[in-house]
Amino acid sequence: MPKRSSSDLARRLLTAGIASPCIIYAMFWAPRWAFLAILTVTVCIASLELMQMFLPNERLAQAWGVLHALALFGTLCFASSASVMMAIWVLLMLSSFGLLLSVYARHEEPLSVLFALMMVPFYVGLCIACMGRLHLGVRGPYWVMFAMTSAWFNDSIAYFVGRAIGRRKLCPSISPGKTIEGSVAGLVGSVIAGVLAHVWYLPSLPLVPAVLTAGFAGQAGDLSESLIKRCKGAKDSSRLLPGHGGMLDRMDGFMFSAAVVWLYTAFIHP
Repeated sequence: MPKRSSSDLARRLLTAGIASPCIIYAMFWAPRWAFLAILTVTVCIASLELMQMFLPNERLAQAWGVLHALALFGTLCFASSASVMMAIWVLLMLSSFGLLLSVYARHEEPLSVLFALMMVPFYVGLCIACMGRLHLGVRGPYWVMFAMTSAWFNDSIAYFVGRAIGRRKLCPSISPGKTIEGSVAGLVGSVIAGVLAHVWYLPSLPLVPAVLTAGFAGQAGDLSESLIKRCKGAKDSSRLLPGHGGMLDRMDGFMFSAAVVWLYTAFIHP
């Protein structure tokens, strides 16, 4: 596991200490549009980070990728019917194919073009839309809090345990710094977050299936973003957040965790 300087860790803690109270206030006490506004900004930044990573010199394609991700996010959060949702998605898909042909003709890495224009909007827009839908549901802020703390406890405990005692590599071809010991400790962190949620604010939360599923999803989200960065030779998605990297670096595990928790609340525990 790569070492971090004490100043880097201090910046990480300071950034989290400033952002977390603001997000929690928006989740629980501010009007519901405030949290959706935060998610909208998150979609813009995270999708732009990925578009710049894959298509650094294609400004039009970058703008389209951000707009596409925003459209998917807004459709999932606010569409009045499945027909409206399908119509918007079809129009976006056709437009993306048109832009894909234009960019592909002058680009040396066709797979980067394909991934950026077709997958980035879905990867960012759909996952973050799950957070919005989760927040708008019954006891929504509490479910969002569970998804958030599950991902954060998982990530933080895995990081510190991996640094301290990690020896066996989890997936060195994707993320050389992650260890099996850290991964197991991260799942224990998700269990701790689930126990706190169950005792404190979500007594209906079933600990074993919901907590472990959210924990595995958080780690899968982290590895997925590591794979994307490895493909492009990038250490961080950007330098936006001191000590954390980019917006996507901070949200990767939370995105997958929130998506799984939303699926659970929508189809298993409505």
